Amino acid sequence: MKYGFIGCGNMGGAIAKALCLATHDIVLTDRSGKGRTLAQNLGVQYAGLEEAAGCDRVFLGVKPQGMAALLAELQPLLQQHKPVLVSMAAGLTASQIEQMAGGGLPVMRIMPNTPVGIGCGVIMYCKNALLSAEQEQQLVKALSPAGISGAVFFGGCTLKCRYCQNIAISAAPVGKPIDSAGLRAIFENLIANGAENIDLVTPTHFLPTILPALEPKLPVPVVYNCGGYERVETLRQLEGKVDIYLPDLKYADSALAKALSGA
Repeated sequence: MKYGFIGCGNMGGAIAKALCLATHDIVLTDRSGKGRTLAQNLGVQYAGLEEAAGCDRVFLGVKPQGMAALLAELQPLLQQHKPVLVSMAAGLTASQIEQMAGGGLPVMRIMPNTPVGIGCGVIMYCKNALLSAEQEQQLVKALSPAGISGAVFFGGCTLKCRYCQNIAISAAPVGKPIDSAGLRAIFENLIANGAENIDLVTPTHFLPTILPALEPKLPVPVVYNCGGYERVETLRQLEGKVDIYLPDLKYADSALAKALSGA
């Protein structure tokens, strides 16, 4: 299995470092040539764009605004050998990535928004319908040195951020109703499948359902991944149940907060 990285910035570089703990069959490329130093440090190959795009698994570490042009350029090659595309671009869905590449390609979208270079981070992911269970498990295993997080997303985020990278989950009518017992079963199933923590994403508006699901204390750390607008009373209810708080510090300007997030 060969892994290609197109773009070796903070995200791409961190993922490449984590992947090197599992394999060195990796090809790096970037526009600036700065990835050459990273390749030397990791002991992997630095090559041209087509060599990286010709790998079995292709990690797309370019900025969202440059993704369409890149994939249009690579489309003939990608359509010929049908690799799995792994996107790190915020705001672009797996379906959009697939269409930009000409359609018919398996896509995994990962969110390495916590540092993974030291093996203590987490990677949340989603996929399109063309990514097989075998391909999914192979990628999860390859990326496991970066950490495995049991991320549970709660829909209907009360913030209305214009730039939300999870808009398909936070604002769209997705997900399914579930009670506290069902939620506890989800946590326990994730842990049984190797999750090293339970990451609650935009959870506060479901707190009455979540609190019973966190008792008794889970055997792995619980991460409270929130918008940062929680009341003191809410935080007191979470005492002893949450181990790590991951609030967003978005604004120091109230007018900007109201304009961009309705906060």
